[in-house]
Amino acid sequence: MIEEVAQVEDGSTLYIAHHDIEEDGLTVTLSLALAAAADSSPTEFLPRFQEYVDPDALDRMFRPQPNGDLRKGGPFQFSIEEFDVEIFNTGRIEIRE
Repeated sequence: MIEEVAQVEDGSTLYIAHHDIEEDGLTVTLSLALAAAADSSPTEFLPRFQEYVDPDALDRMFRPQPNGDLRKGGPFQFSIEEFDVEIFNTGRIEIRE
């Protein structure tokens, strides 16, 4: 799920994942990536994830438009526990710890 891990100059750790925007389920991809970054089970992490963001709304925000075009705007940023999350309309997910 996590494609790359890097140490950033400020001392934080950057985890990079990617979601195929042609498929539904950004929330699933994101929760799996967050669980991996937190070294936690996805089944343990998902209930905590839902306290910070509405999964259905997040999926709708990044679903391609009916004509297939990517949604404009972004990236979408939020914090969840010790992580700062940034999601791009290309499917790139950056998680900083």
